[in-house]
Amino acid sequence: MADRLGSVGLVRVLLPLALWGLLASCVSMKPVRPPSELRPVAIGDGKGSARTTVDPGRSPQVELHWDGRGPLMVRPEINEIDVGWFVLDTGASGMLISGKAAREAGLLAIGTTRLQDGSDTTVFLGESFQLGPLTLNGTKYAGVEIPCSSSVFGSKAVGICGFDLLAQTIFELDASGKAIRIYDPATYVLPQDATWQPLELHIGLPHAWCEFEGNHRGLFVLDSGYGDSVAFFDNAVEQFDMLADRKTRGQRILNFGGSTKVCEGPLDWFQLGETRTEDIKGAHFATQPVRIYLGPDDVMGLVGMKLMSRFRVVFDYSNNRIAFIPAVVATSAVPPASATLPASAHPIDRVRPAGR
Repeated sequence: MADRLGSVGLVRVLLPLALWGLLASCVSMKPVRPPSELRPVAIGDGKGSARTTVDPGRSPQVELHWDGRGPLMVRPEINEIDVGWFVLDTGASGMLISGKAAREAGLLAIGTTRLQDGSDTTVFLGESFQLGPLTLNGTKYAGVEIPCSSSVFGSKAVGICGFDLLAQTIFELDASGKAIRIYDPATYVLPQDATWQPLELHIGLPHAWCEFEGNHRGLFVLDSGYGDSVAFFDNAVEQFDMLADRKTRGQRILNFGGSTKVCEGPLDWFQLGETRTEDIKGAHFATQPVRIYLGPDDVMGLVGMKLMSRFRVVFDYSNNRIAFIPAVVATSAVPPASATLPASAHPIDRVRPAGR
């Protein structure tokens, strides 16, 4: 059986690390073929857009389209034009746009970059990208065509928002509340009941220190493009002998550029910040190298939306910190099947603050 964890088609790791629900026929992104006169340009270099502003006179809240299983979707304006839905993916180290949307927005083709399969694609430059109070100026986009995007994402996606969106803002992801909130780092104050945790940025992706069963601790990518709870890379699986005495089933994870063999099974617990989630039913354990990840060798895996949706996750890239504010505090007992649960509650997993 092939599950659908991931994507990567590499624009120097610009493409998303793990996208949702990709169909077997849609596991590659196609380039936007560049004119012959264009030359390679730097993109996805960790610098983000040329200029970022957050308008204090506008509401920080932006509507987030999310059905609890599929991708996070937002609808920005590119050069003041609504060209369609974009996937919001913290596992993408840059910005991507389709050729059609780039033409509709009047983007300028300024150069080329290379995809993982060796093909060249067009790099576009935009004057403005606006989402709620946020405006990015001078944003570079890698041109990609996403076949079958309506089947893959539920809505036709014309692009993917990654690193640039979060690079110079306080970015609060509230998936259970179907919202994101964008603030100016100079004026933002964290709620008194929350605590900042260290955040590391590698290849334009957010990484946090997490604890998990066996009282182990490691660095994990926080990837909003990954729909399940947690995936362990093969190095962690081998180091901690994670398949011993664990009932699993084999799967093959499809991603842009290939596939990865994994086992799916239960995990006793996993801790984000100060909150521990117990009895995770669908963790992934890689049994071969995850070649789609090009960051540090000692990174242990991915944390996905099934865990992150339990929190308001506050990203502060510019100060290398993050906060996990529980969105729902559940009791230790599994609710009866007849109980009515809020959208953010998962009856198969139980959440409790660590140490309580």
